[in-house]
Amino acid sequence: MYNIARVIQQKLNYIHNNPVRANWVGMPQHYIYSSASNYLDEGRGILKVKVLDEFYAVS
Repeated sequence: MYNIARVIQQKLNYIHNNPVRANWVGMPQHYIYSSASNYLDEGRGILKVKVLDEFYAVS
């Protein structure tokens, strides 16, 4: 059985790193339309995002 929190964390990481893989930015939180800054910089992104704390804080 899958650990749903781990799967969601994997998907968030994949989405957040797309602009880096495309060489648009050096870090995920630097892409203006990314929710990565909401996760990494305590909600400083320009878009309103419901941060999935319960899924993202997986060890």
